[in-house]
Amino acid sequence: MGKNLFTEEQLNELKNNPFTLSVNEQQIRFTVEFKKYLLDEREKNNTPWKEVFSKAGYDPKVLGKSRMDAIINAIRKEAASPKGLH
Repeated sequence: MGKNLFTEEQLNELKNNPFTLSVNEQQIRFTVEFKKYLLDEREKNNTPWKEVFSKAGYDPKVLGKSRMDAIINAIRKEAASPKGLH
């Protein structure tokens, strides 16, 4: 309960985005390029998160607010780790 699963149509759309590393009905993983883009857009241009996803070709309605929040937090945590973005 509480899981927003991607539909087949959404999966196909997400798979076709060059920033998508992998995706299944529950989870999406992003390329390092996307992670850098996300952080750069926010840090340099103060672009709202929702707009950053849109500019990168992702529909915020498909991802949903809670998933986008989790993605942002995970990418920030990864960037701050000793290993950095990977």
